[in-house]
Amino acid sequence: MYVSLEIRNFRCFPHLKINNLKRVNLIGGKNNVGKTALLEAVFLHGGTSPRLTFSLDAFRGIEGVKIELGQWAEAPWASVFRDFDVSEPVCITSLSKKPKRKTRKVRLSVPSNAAELAAIPILAIVRATVGAASAAGRSAGVSEATGGRLLTTESAQVLKLETSENGSVITQFLVLDVDGLRVTAPPPPPFQTIFIPSKYRVPLSEEADRFGKLETVGLHGPIVEALRIIEPRLKRLAVVSVGGKPIVHGDVGDKRLIPLPLMGEGIAKLASLLLAIGAATDGVVLVDEIENGFHYSVIAGIWDVIAAAAESYNVQVFATTHSWDCVVAAHRAYTLRKEYDFSYQRLDRVDDHSEAVHYPEEVLGAAAETGIEVR
Repeated sequence: MYVSLEIRNFRCFPHLKINNLKRVNLIGGKNNVGKTALLEAVFLHGGTSPRLTFSLDAFRGIEGVKIELGQWAEAPWASVFRDFDVSEPVCITSLSKKPKRKTRKVRLSVPSNAAELAAIPILAIVRATVGAASAAGRSAGVSEATGGRLLTTESAQVLKLETSENGSVITQFLVLDVDGLRVTAPPPPPFQTIFIPSKYRVPLSEEADRFGKLETVGLHGPIVEALRIIEPRLKRLAVVSVGGKPIVHGDVGDKRLIPLPLMGEGIAKLASLLLAIGAATDGVVLVDEIENGFHYSVIAGIWDVIAAAAESYNVQVFATTHSWDCVVAAHRAYTLRKEYDFSYQRLDRVDDHSEAVHYPEEVLGAAAETGIEVR
């Protein structure tokens, strides 16, 4: 579980240090201070593949990579670099605790000189393939005009991802050219990290798969109980195939089961969140604009079940919000628990960068009682 994060040259952050992280972390702040970008940095940090950079843009509704023959437009991953400047690497460093304190560092960079490109293993494989094809072409009288195409930055884009933990370094490469994407096979991530964007609906089949896996090992019970906060009549959940696609359904005592999305936005949103927590056991769940879809009257109960689920499945949660009710409800939910394992951080814009301000339990409590603005 992370206790601190340091981010350099990622999205809008030239440098951001955030400390005092707990099991559940709520991030506030005005628009355009980097709340979503902070979640994206945590998502990238938890993975081992440079392809995750494409997922970040997809979460914001930007999908697809256009390749233009003869010349390169801006690199498709340029947006994750500060000011789109790929000459400065992205560095994200974390300090974790339990079972032992460890430092993890993720570094994204773009190789730029010929010598560095020539040393990349995935390019060496392609060069060998091209060389073999060229030899075959010569014997058959075929032109060699395309031989060696991947040796320059004009004909290919390369992204390098280095992950290090306590001295052990793993390097991965992603190559993009007119033939598509090639990526070195990444090792499995150290833990599961799941992102729930504010403008992206998790596919229903994916949610059904998550529920099915939890049900298989008997870990679905807490999710059914938690959903009763919004729908007290809910008796059970079940996966039913509709048109060949599995969808989670709810039993509320009617003559037939009802697909969760048809039971209302609130219960569908809470189910998606809780299923993500269950699927990310011993990992991290990231939720952008967590209050969306919930009526203010149930926010307190929502935080209570999130706290219970995060503890039950041993998951660390990072969420963003614009809602004062959401901040107060989270604080009060944790004051009633055995341990105040909650941290509220507000991002503030200072000159050309953002800073994280931590509100300890006592300060946040005073703000909640007096109505001091902390969003």
